[in-house]
This record gives sequence, structure tokens and C-alpha cells, in this order.
Amino acid sequence: DLAGRIEGSQADEINFMESWLKDRDESTKYEMKQMGMHKMAGMASPLQLQNLENSKGTDFDRLFLQLMISHHDGAIEMVDTLKKQPGSRYDQVLNEFVSDLTNDQAIEIERMNGLLINLSDDPRASSRIVLRKVGGLHK
Repeated sequence: DLAGRIEGSQADEINFMESWLKDRDESTKYEMKQMGMHKMAGMASPLQLQNLENSKGTDFDRLFLQLMISHHDGAIEMVDTLKKQPGSRYDQVLNEFVSDLTNDQAIEIERMNGLLINLSDDPRASSRIVLRKVGGLHK
């Protein structure tokens, strides 16, 4: 269910970004060489994707969640970098999009962290969940 929601929202995000670039006569093609030696924030490496492909059951779920949390953190990091670029805050459409994106990513990260805790082999993880519910803690 989570993967389906992520897939749908990312498709919408990609469509928006491509449309935004086309409206400004910018290329929609991205090449890794544009980043030089830097990896795009949050992107899984080929080895991580291979490990995910080779995993099964709870191990797959755990690795998928870890990679997606990192991916979402990377999106937030890229938005923060974008907001520091001159003139980026003057584009109302872009500013609204990145604000929504940051909020959506943060909510999904929180959900995925909750799922990840439930997959933990550490018995203390489930104790924390009980304490949260009993003690009314929000974190």
C-alpha cells in the first residue's frame, strides 16, 4: 500500500517538474555527469538496489523502508538547496510545490519510521510503542 502511494505521488511530482522545466524552455533530461562526482541526494546505489532485489520477506520490507526514508530525506535536502538559490523564492508555483513536497515527504518519513519500528528485532522497539501509547508521547 505504501509503495503504491509513493509511486503515485512520485509520478505526479515528476510530471510537475517536467512541465515546470518545459514551460521555461529548460531540458527535462538529467545526466549524472551534471552532478560531477556527487551522487544525487537519497538515490540508492546499484549495490543497494541489488541487495533489495535479492532480499525477501521482512528483510525486503526493512531494506525498502530504509532506502525510501533515505530517498525522502534526499528530496528534502534538495529542496533546501534549491531554496538557497537566488530567485527561487520568487517563483510562486515552484515555492508552493516544494513546500507541499517537503510536508508530504516528512509525513511519509514519519509513517515509514513507524513501520520500520514494527519490523525491528529489538524487543525494546515494541516497548517504545507501548510507552508512546500509554504515556501520550508524540515522539
